[in-house]
Amino acid sequence: LGTILGSPSVSNGPITGVAVDSRLVAKDNVFFALPGEKTDGHLFLKQAAKLGCSCFVVNQNYTGGTFGLPVIYVEDTLQALQNLSKFLIAARSSKIVAITGSVGKTTTKDFLTTILQEKFKVAKTPGNSNSQIGLPLAILNHTDGSEDVLVLEMGMNGPFQLAKLIDIAPPDISILT
Repeated sequence: LGTILGSPSVSNGPITGVAVDSRLVAKDNVFFALPGEKTDGHLFLKQAAKLGCSCFVVNQNYTGGTFGLPVIYVEDTLQALQNLSKFLIAARSSKIVAITGSVGKTTTKDFLTTILQEKFKVAKTPGNSNSQIGLPLAILNHTDGSEDVLVLEMGMNGPFQLAKLIDIAPPDISILT
């Protein structure tokens, strides 16, 4: 749940995806300003605006400029990103195959996708996008809702991270490598 300041102008097109790295913003993306260990996405809103994003999602305590774009204020930008991807997954009928383990996740994901594509429309997480940020970005940017199967890599490097990914995309089938 968030508070919206401003409204999209008529010139804004449909949302084309989401970004968390201002260098990777494409026209009509939604930019999520994530705080990080080394920097803060809120420092790069102007750059994201120049690259053509359609709006920003910022923490509720952000007091900087809006650069003429609508701004959605939320309690936690990472949680908002994860909630949006969870909402999309829940609204779709795709079967979810989750792949996790200490070694071989990406290879297994790619191999399984190749096999499943013989009979089904399949989407997969690109590369090793399997983190708290990477999985939601994969869902939001690399699926369109028409897939029969989503093959999702899920990784972790701390406690409870896998549980969070499972909450976002509850698997119908799980593979542990």
